[in-house]
Amino acid sequence: MRRVLAVSVLLVFLLPTFGRASEARFEETKTFKFRPGGKLTIRALDGSISVRTWGRREVRVHYKKTAWGHSRRRAEERLDDLDVRFHEYGDELEIVVDDWRSGRELSFWDLFNPETWRGSNGGAQVKFEITVPEETDLDISADDSDVDVRRLDGEVDIRVDDGDVELQDVGGPEIRVETDAGDVDLYKVDVSDGLVEISTDEGEVQIENARIAELETETDEGDVAVLKSKVERLSVRTDEGQVELDVEPVGRARYRVVTEQGDVILSLPEDGDYDFDLETDTGRIHSEFDVEIEETDRGERVSATVGRGKHRISVYSDDGDIFLERR
Repeated sequence: MRRVLAVSVLLVFLLPTFGRASEARFEETKTFKFRPGGKLTIRALDGSISVRTWGRREVRVHYKKTAWGHSRRRAEERLDDLDVRFHEYGDELEIVVDDWRSGRELSFWDLFNPETWRGSNGGAQVKFEITVPEETDLDISADDSDVDVRRLDGEVDIRVDDGDVELQDVGGPEIRVETDAGDVDLYKVDVSDGLVEISTDEGEVQIENARIAELETETDEGDVAVLKSKVERLSVRTDEGQVELDVEPVGRARYRVVTEQGDVILSLPEDGDYDFDLETDTGRIHSEFDVEIEETDRGERVSATVGRGKHRISVYSDDGDIFLERR
């Protein structure tokens, strides 16, 4: 019995250490006529997606397929399993990556094949560099891919299983980002008349220098930071993570922050009009505003109006402190 156990443990530690002798690649560039205001849809697997803009009425797609194998022949066979297809439907261009190997049941000998242990798609990936007109709607879904979008004006919907998402200088009516594991960074986004919705299971969310009419952010494990931004309506929920808000309320702002485990740092203009409803179940409240802090059974609470009470600020932390700062 001990001998069998020893062999099993040896296999577990040796399998991930097998190397690859060969790598196969294929690159191609395609250009499509495309009307500004159209929609680009991408259905990808592992790799990366980069989207930039230009002034042409075209979409240029450069992609590179890469596959690995213990021999040149096996690497090329694996490369052939990946198929990048393009479909045009009126004002929409669709890019689809198919992996003809996916779905095949593993045999016993596959356990000793090093290609089996590289990524969710078995040692193959596709990297995209795409250039589109500035006015373009994006619909992207991928498995294990980072997504980077710059200088775009359009509706954005991104769903990634495992990968970081970065948006910079992006504006439009709506931005939706969903990841299972990965960070989300938004810089200089302008959705002053629409919704930004971000959801991640494991990952940090950072938004900076943004103008947003309505922001909804939810994380299971990860910090949330909204910095140097103007927001009218805001909802942040996190199970485990710190929340930092350095914001300027606009309109009749309505903010709600809920965290189970984590501190909340809220920095607001000192000359604003606020209606505060702050509570921590097992922590403390620290305030630079002149408000009364009440003790509860195990925590503290603030229910106070500053100025005319125009902006409604509600914060709850089950296990964490609340810091209310003036700037």
